[in-house]
Amino acid sequence: MDVAEELGLDVSSGEKVVFGGYGSGKIDGMLLPVDMQLWLGNTPHRWKAEVIFSDAAKERQVLGQEGFFDQFEITFRRKSAEFEIS
Repeated sequence: MDVAEELGLDVSSGEKVVFGGYGSGKIDGMLLPVDMQLWLGNTPHRWKAEVIFSDAAKERQVLGQEGFFDQFEITFRRKSAEFEIS
C-alpha cells in the first residue's frame, strides 16, 4: 500500500477485496477510485480507474486490462524489453 500512500490516497476509505491471479493464493487489497493521467507527447489523457492496492504488490506493480490497457494501444517488444503506448 506504499504506492497509495505516496499518491496521498486514504486506503481506509476503499473497499476491501480479495483477488487471485497474481502469483499463488488469494490476496487482500483495497479498491479505490483513482484519477489517472498519462501524457503522450503534448497531449494529456485523463480517465478514472478502479485500482486495487495491496501490500502483496511491493515487488511488482501490475497494470490491468480495465483501467489502463483499455484506454490505449500498447505494443510490447519483448526482445528489446521495450513497450510503446499510443
